[in-house]
Amino acid sequence: MIASGTLIDMAAGEWVAGDEVSRTFVSVDAEELATRASEALASGDDSEALRLANDALELEHKSSLSWRILAYCLGSMGRHFDAIDCALSAVRYGSHDAINHYTHAWALRGAQKPNEALTAIDEALDINPDFPDALSMRAVLRRELGDHEGSIADMRKAKSFDGHRH
Repeated sequence: MIASGTLIDMAAGEWVAGDEVSRTFVSVDAEELATRASEALASGDDSEALRLANDALELEHKSSLSWRILAYCLGSMGRHFDAIDCALSAVRYGSHDAINHYTHAWALRGAQKPNEALTAIDEALDINPDFPDALSMRAVLRRELGDHEGSIADMRKAKSFDGHRH
């Protein structure tokens, strides 16, 4: 985990009523921080996503969403082995979520480990066989590993979901 050095457990706000200043404290939970991190990642703000995901993990170490976001951020920064570690934590704390296994495969592929990535993507597809992004990744991995027929079959199945995403 990367320390962010921010206050995460509460946000303070001040308001003035007459001559008196009042301070209010609002609790921020790990789920809210992870959601904000996900939104930051989706908008392309990797540094904010990284900060918020770390803050969420300080509150809840077992947040698979936060670990997954960290994996994507670190992988995008070229820190593939750190991304793999974070993706493994996402799988550890959310083993029944196909997206966590997909993220693990994505990180492994970034680290030039196609055989291991294929194993991870197969785990994602065991959980959700109709996961178009996982099918597309498996098609690419199979092509890279020389399984052209398997690659074509996966790509056809992935394309059959266009416009029908779950």
